[in-house]
Amino acid sequence: METPFVIKFIETKWHDKQTLVSVSESEYSLKLEQTGNNAFSAHTTIYPKVDELRFAQLAIKTKQGDQSPPYIVMPNGDRKQLESITDPASNAVWWV
Repeated sequence: METPFVIKFIETKWHDKQTLVSVSESEYSLKLEQTGNNAFSAHTTIYPKVDELRFAQLAIKTKQGDQSPPYIVMPNGDRKQLESITDPASNAVWWV
């Protein structure tokens, strides 16, 4: 089954806290495994405190346009709702 979204690492550049200038995405997406009805898992390691690290932000992009906002289930079972950003060049919506 084809997944309804991709997960990639992205790099964002901002003019200020409200104005996104650009989004660059990693070449490859994370491998997704279907774990249930409309449920998927992916595994990765990120290093947010490394200086000069490109593509350090994990992001989700749906393939089918408007969907309910995705969330991540944390190790303790809590759900972390994601926020959307829109790439000004492509109008693609990324959930971060």
